[in-house]
Amino acid sequence: MKITDLQIDIVERSMPVTPLADQRSHIGGDVESALLRVITDEGVQGTCAIGDGTNNVDRGQIDRILNVLKPVIVGRDSSDREWLWNQLPSLPGYSPALYPAYSIVDVCLWDIAGQEAGMPIYQMLGAARESVDVYATYPPRHDNAESYANEASYLMAEGHKAYKIHPGTMSTAGVIEMVTKVREVVGDTFTLMLDPNNGYNLTQSLAIGAALDELGFYWFEDPVPWERFQDIQKLTNTLKTPLCMSDQPGFLLTQAGEFVKTGRVALPRGTTRKLGITGLKKLASLCEGFGVNCEIGTTKNSSLDAANLNVMLSIENCAYFEWWLPKHSAQWGYAEDMQPDDMAQLLAPRLPGLGFEWDWNWIKNHTTATVT
Repeated sequence: MKITDLQIDIVERSMPVTPLADQRSHIGGDVESALLRVITDEGVQGTCAIGDGTNNVDRGQIDRILNVLKPVIVGRDSSDREWLWNQLPSLPGYSPALYPAYSIVDVCLWDIAGQEAGMPIYQMLGAARESVDVYATYPPRHDNAESYANEASYLMAEGHKAYKIHPGTMSTAGVIEMVTKVREVVGDTFTLMLDPNNGYNLTQSLAIGAALDELGFYWFEDPVPWERFQDIQKLTNTLKTPLCMSDQPGFLLTQAGEFVKTGRVALPRGTTRKLGITGLKKLASLCEGFGVNCEIGTTKNSSLDAANLNVMLSIENCAYFEWWLPKHSAQWGYAEDMQPDDMAQLLAPRLPGLGFEWDWNWIKNHTTATVT
């Protein structure tokens, strides 16, 4: 079927405020979001939210979708996903920022394909499993060990079996005290990860990484910026805890491929937010060929997280789904969104396409403008 139009609904919503203990004061309040609809000549449309649900939508991303991608995409067949992926570097106005913009389009095209086939996307990709384990994570909300220990205790009482800690701007000594306290609270069988969002230098990373080694952490995520190649290699060579990288915007398929080839990190990281379903499936297959996991990060976006889930269900080399909390900061627009079960797992969706149904009445009531 032919693509006839791309339309973007601007959606205003309000959510509770969550105070943070990092450079941001909070997330939440009134947020401007957006929804892309890729429309076909047979009446089937693919739909995907744009951007990070905790922040106002990036107007630059909307511009790239409508002014760079739309002229190329309209008139193409909705199945031309591989052709479109390979055209990106040669398009007028290309920059690495075009990949996250195209990722939204790519998810819409897969949504169309699933609806046309009458099956969830993960079955089209090739089903590998019917559920995925989750780890829970919050943005950095605390500045002391006791509060993080209480957070871990709460998550364990809620039935979670894994927790990724965002320590924010805590000092090196404070982080070491905190991770030690958290391990004491949850015990040895509970899975723990640490993600300082590229906030450390090499000296800090080595000191904190040594503590993570002693405490049996599952991974150490993005301790330093991904471009610090020598620092990353030093950390990989020194620490027992695997490095997991990277959620930074410029870390795309090519960069991840170089990390896999060189053995720079044990766990390359990807997400549909940057790669779409097409690119993330490529990354997972690349990692599989080298015998390593591709750990998939949250998008803070219901439909992109649904895309993440579909890719995870089609592969076996990804251990965890990142369950972002508070969930209202990431989930919006679906009539019934995903939720872990009593085993701290997400089950496979059953509806065609992305597998979840939009609440179109809610969308209509919260839409302030439609741009084309």
